[in-house]
Amino acid sequence: MYPNILLRDYAREIIEFANHLGLELESIELSKTRPPYNSIWPDKIPSKEELESLYDKEPYRELWSSIMEDGDFSRYTIGTNYNHSDWSGCKFNETPVDRKQVFKTFKCKLTDQQKDLYDATDPFIYDDKCEGIKFGRVVGRKAQEEIKASKKLFKNSLSYDLLSEFENEIEPYLDHNNNLLETDKHFDLRLAQQFIFNRVIELGWDPEKHGNFDQQIGTGRGRREAFQERIGKKYQWIAYYEYMARLADNFTRFEGYGDERKENPYQGPWEPYVRDIDPTILLKETGTKKISNKEMWWLNDEVFDWTCSNEDWVKSSTTITNSYAFIEVKDDNGDEWIVLESHPSWKEPKIIGNDDWGHPRKEVWYQIRSYIVKVEEFENFRCWAIAQDFMGRWMPECTDRYQLFNREYYWSEAFKSFKSDYYGGSDWTSVTDRESGAKIADVSVTSINYLWEEEFDKSKIETLNFLKPSNLIFEKMGLKSGEVEGSFNDENGTMVCFAAEAVYASKPHLLVKKEPFLTMLRDNGFEIVWTLLGEKGVIGGSLISSHHYGRQEFSGAFYYEDSQLTGSHKTSFTR
Repeated sequence: MYPNILLRDYAREIIEFANHLGLELESIELSKTRPPYNSIWPDKIPSKEELESLYDKEPYRELWSSIMEDGDFSRYTIGTNYNHSDWSGCKFNETPVDRKQVFKTFKCKLTDQQKDLYDATDPFIYDDKCEGIKFGRVVGRKAQEEIKASKKLFKNSLSYDLLSEFENEIEPYLDHNNNLLETDKHFDLRLAQQFIFNRVIELGWDPEKHGNFDQQIGTGRGRREAFQERIGKKYQWIAYYEYMARLADNFTRFEGYGDERKENPYQGPWEPYVRDIDPTILLKETGTKKISNKEMWWLNDEVFDWTCSNEDWVKSSTTITNSYAFIEVKDDNGDEWIVLESHPSWKEPKIIGNDDWGHPRKEVWYQIRSYIVKVEEFENFRCWAIAQDFMGRWMPECTDRYQLFNREYYWSEAFKSFKSDYYGGSDWTSVTDRESGAKIADVSVTSINYLWEEEFDKSKIETLNFLKPSNLIFEKMGLKSGEVEGSFNDENGTMVCFAAEAVYASKPHLLVKKEPFLTMLRDNGFEIVWTLLGEKGVIGGSLISSHHYGRQEFSGAFYYEDSQLTGSHKTSFTR
């Protein structure tokens, strides 16, 4: 399989999705579509010195700086800014080499004079007079010529066998600061830089063909769109994805740090995250379809008195006239829907001539969330929730899963890999009392948040972001993704769940049809409880303004009792 960590993942997911749909796949073994694959790690990668002699010159300057020095690509994509890689420098089925022990054994063979000569190769200059610091304070760096001369003197002092040992077992694993790289624990990222630079040249980047474009148009200058990549940068991405593929196929991956560091085999490009575009969604941005508030039947029709003074506004606790209307709504056909999660907000209309934030304006916002709870724990959770103040957002919330494609949810290996407590993806999570620490109940958060903000994905205009039903709801209701983004159908193809903000210019609202949802709850021995939190205050004003009007805070809980929605909220004034 071609060694590109993204390309082969796309191919794998096509096969796995076809299998998920129940299509017959002749002569295909699913186990062979999953990593690791059989790409080969190159026997020889040109050294930095070899590459320097050929390419550290003006026509290659931007490419060299980007990959081999301190460009953003080197620092943040390859990862040199973090110094350590998730992968070890040990290939599969190889015995790790303890570089520290190798170095310690080597130094034991040196005479005192040779040790002094080696110490002289340290590139730093120290203030030995600095009191209280055992080895002195770094005050500068030696000239490169001095460092090279010191290294030459040290090598000349060694016997043939010691020199061979140093050049083969020690020197290749010293970084530019003479620090020993523990390749048994971390992959040497200098090899990554050298591999990628060399592949860019092998793949065909040529300053004669591409240099002028990269220097002029590819910098972002000119009258074209703001984001333009050098052709060389595109070669860099191709080489990088090949490097990552070969690395994943040949080297052991770890996670964690220190004593908690443990082997964690590579499963796909969602962890570690190396994806660039989401090929499963055609939206360039979410929430673009504008319709009237009347057509957005899921919105609450609260009316506020914007004419009162700011002082009276924050002191009045009579803001919500119908709390239930935040949870139960009807569409234009009279069908009943339930709001699983929403984030409505309102601002006082802006006075013509005033900017948005330079003048104080009245504001109200609410957050509605819901939790499925097992029947046997419902009463305890309900009574407890009624007495709580939810301000501070300390209750469990939906997770933002930026690593997953839109249509990977629920069925894919990528989705399954995040279904754990560690990633906050379990169907159930415990709620405990903040004061006593006692467990109240296990609850299931009813939503997940699809979030795609990949900065290099120019197939989109803005970050893509909308709610989805939880895995528990998806499975128990037998849902399938609908044709319209953010929608979900039942087994008959009828839309029974949707996120309004996916398509419409609406605040986030995740809705589900009431009758089939409540049927699902009954059939599985579940109940549902909603929490409400919100705030009423005054925002904006100049930097020198000193208004302290205070604010009204809202908190409440709602649930079904004898098939009727009930519950209440309380308010409190605070400054």
